[in-house]
Formats: sequence, C-alpha cells, structure tokens
Amino acid sequence: MKKLIFLLSACVISVDLCSTPPRALIIELEDVVLRPDKLEAIKQLGTAMAYYVLKHPTIDPNSMIYGKFFRELTKVRIAGLVNNNEGDFHWGHRVPPVLATWQKGALPCKQLLEATEKTFRHLWRNERTVLTRIAHMALSPIGYRDTHTLVDGVERFLHQHHRYRLFLTANCHQETLEVLRQKYPYVFEAFEGILISGEIRTTKPGPEFYRQLIGRYQLNPEECLCVEAKDANVSTARSLGMQAIKFSNFVDLEKFLREQEQE
Repeated sequence: MKKLIFLLSACVISVDLCSTPPRALIIELEDVVLRPDKLEAIKQLGTAMAYYVLKHPTIDPNSMIYGKFFRELTKVRIAGLVNNNEGDFHWGHRVPPVLATWQKGALPCKQLLEATEKTFRHLWRNERTVLTRIAHMALSPIGYRDTHTLVDGVERFLHQHHRYRLFLTANCHQETLEVLRQKYPYVFEAFEGILISGEIRTTKPGPEFYRQLIGRYQLNPEECLCVEAKDANVSTARSLGMQAIKFSNFVDLEKFLREQEQE
C-alpha cells in the first residue's frame, strides 16, 4: 500500500492508496452534493434573527445560535426517541436524541417537529422564533429542501464519470430524501445506489453503516473511494479498508482522480 499526499487549494489531503484503483465512488450528500443555502436561510430567519444578533453584538452569531439550539434540542421528550450511539457531531455538538431519531427515521418528521416546537415554548419570543425556524430547516423535509442547494460543479461531475460506479450516502430521514429526489431527479438518477441512515437505522460515522453499504452493493472495499465531508467519516471508511478523502471542491476531486489514474 502506498501513501500519497496532495497539496490542493492550500489544503493537504493525505490518503492511503491501494494497488487497485477505485472503481466505485461513495459520495456524501451533505456538503458534497448539497450545501446550505445561506441566503435562503437568512430570508427564512427574517427580522427575528436580526433582532437576536443585535441583542448580542459581541458574540459570534453562529456559535451563539447553534449552541443554544442544540442545548434546547436535548430537552425534547417524546416516546420513541433513539440515541446517537455512532459518535456523530454537528457544529461541534453531539447529535441530540431528537436529531438522531430524525437521522434514523424512527419517527415521522411532523411528530419530531411538533415535539420540538412544544419544547421551545418557554423561550422568549424572538429567540423562540429563530430556533423554531432553524428546527424547520433541519427536521421538515420542505424546510430542508428550501434551505439547501447543489454544490458548485456536482452536476457536471456526476454525469461525466460513467467509468465509476456511483453511490450516495447520507444521515437523512426517508421523507426528506424523497422530497430532494423530486427537486433534483437528474442528480439522484446518476447514482447506482443510495443508502441513508433513515432506512437502515444506523448513522455515519459508525462502521456498521459502511459495512451495510459494502454488503448491499457487493463492493470490494479496496476498490472504493469515499468522498466525505467529515474527518470522522474519513477515518471510519479507512479503518474498513476503503480509500477516503475529505471533500473540498470538485476541481480538487477531479485532480485527485486524474493523479490516481496515472499511478
């Protein structure tokens, strides 16, 4: 096994290369295929968000808002919640049970959102409005769809790489996936297979997710290249004998693949 280190866009990517070149690309949905649409998110948060930020001018708004959001999510109580046992984190916070339940598809999105809104009722008005709208972006299929957009270059990349088997993976609820399929049919049709946590009840970066992926599609781990958005996912994939890199952009990914083909 050889080790190759790439310097791309001032970012060092280190990856173990097997003697067998990759034949399958395992691509993450979040931050590789889709990314948050910050402008649309700001529109949805509206004046309540502006007031919230102005009230705390010396604090980073993202840290303040998402820190508060995750603390409040841990208070949600509803029958059927499941825990995050796979070590997944969002914005530096361990995924709380209500979000882990969404990821694993254990309860309907509407039920999870209603329980979350009920939990937020004790907050003062503008804070409650901001956090409730963020919850809609995360837990509602329509809210998620409307505040995410395609990553630059993804359409071109997917439809120019027919020499690879393409697979999509995600920590995602089934209801949300179906809404995204309807909005971007030409993107989802490019994948030979799609595996989400909401279907198999286990999440990334847990190794069981990758084992089920390998087993379902009869993949040879050494022939797989996982394109991930999180370091933890990269580590798990490599521990199972797969090649893996942390995604930066599709220009760099193209360069990476060309270099491998020349080896």
